[in-house]
Amino acid sequence: RALLPGRIYRTGCISNATPSDVERLKSLNIKTLIDLRSTKELANDERLNCEVYDGFESHSWRNIKSVGEKKRKRYFVKMMGRGKYVRGVLKKSEEKWKMIGSLGKAAFSSRERISLRRSVISRVNEGGLLQLNEFLLTESGRNLSRVLKLLTDRENHPIAMYCTAGKDRT
Repeated sequence: RALLPGRIYRTGCISNATPSDVERLKSLNIKTLIDLRSTKELANDERLNCEVYDGFESHSWRNIKSVGEKKRKRYFVKMMGRGKYVRGVLKKSEEKWKMIGSLGKAAFSSRERISLRRSVISRVNEGGLLQLNEFLLTESGRNLSRVLKLLTDRENHPIAMYCTAGKDRT
């Protein structure tokens, strides 16, 4: 069964919308926004609650339900974060036990934390988009299920979902 046009949109971070972008969003009559960014990304967004979001009630992923009654809602569903990347890398690493040892040391040593972070980032970058998508499926299953629940409920349509750039998680 094909998806009807005008039901689901994917975009970059809506906080960065230009005035013309805001007008376009308004013309689409979006009922539901799904923000897929990490806690750190949200903390770095200086416009997290700017005028673009006026008229939307904000909800955490723990409170997902149909929008109904023409209320507009904004859901925060963290798809990836540092812990999920570390778990994903550990599961795939041939040096798993060495990395687990580094995790313990990282609790007490900033040098060890920096080394471990560089190692994880390097391994994620080596794997590219294919590995990122694999981590998304293996480490974010519960939140992916929550997003799919929102997407499949027609009462929530039209929906715009976004992350920082709107190209990987969306």
